[in-house]
Amino acid sequence: MRINRRPALLAALVLALAGCATGTAPAPDAVLVAGASGQTGQLVVAQLVAEGYRVRALVRDPAKAGVTFPAGVNVVGGDVKDPATLGPAMAGMTYVISAIGAKSGKGPDRPEMIDYEGVRNLATAAKAAGIRQFVLVSSRSVTQEDNPLNKMFG
Repeated sequence: MRINRRPALLAALVLALAGCATGTAPAPDAVLVAGASGQTGQLVVAQLVAEGYRVRALVRDPAKAGVTFPAGVNVVGGDVKDPATLGPAMAGMTYVISAIGAKSGKGPDRPEMIDYEGVRNLATAAKAAGIRQFVLVSSRSVTQEDNPLNKMFG
């Protein structure tokens, strides 16, 4: 029997952001979701919209994203491998959620370039933009060298 942990993950992300809200009535804080067109990113965007957040979806190429986001989501282009594209994407945002992930073990989108450099670029840009909270969604078993995914991606 496989347990679907995605609803719990999404609830945890929303609660993490809600914990940063101030005042009695939560303002529609703005959240940038990096990796918004991926499986997890799409779920995060949908949940944030449902919770009343203003959402900006960061995708590499909006024309090629192949995803229809909920109404009101602002889709912007940017690449975590290109730090110059991240600052403008974060302008006016309160929070950043990184749901990025490598797609192959080799080449320009290997884990070193996406899961390490890309996350570092996002965190650096978030700090420079004065982002209140940075949430990193990571892979289960990321610290287990013998995990089949870690072996596959090197």
